[in-house]
Amino acid sequence: MPFGQSNPKHRTLPLVVGSNLHLLPIQVRWKLSGLIGMLYNFRIIADYLPPVTLEKADARIAMGLMAQGFVCLKDVP
Repeated sequence: MPFGQSNPKHRTLPLVVGSNLHLLPIQVRWKLSGLIGMLYNFRIIADYLPPVTLEKADARIAMGLMAQGFVCLKDVP
């Protein structure tokens, strides 16, 4: 973790997952990493870009990405 922090920075989380979550096969790790990256982009838009409006379809996409992430994690003890 970064010095003085107990968690990684949000923008680096996809790389941290892809490089270090060795409980998952490498292909699953990097798929999960990509999903996390896409969800992070939705978060940045929602929280920091007020002129951009996220629609119901965007929320459904985000929920689908999250569901795929849970599928990736189903075999983690």
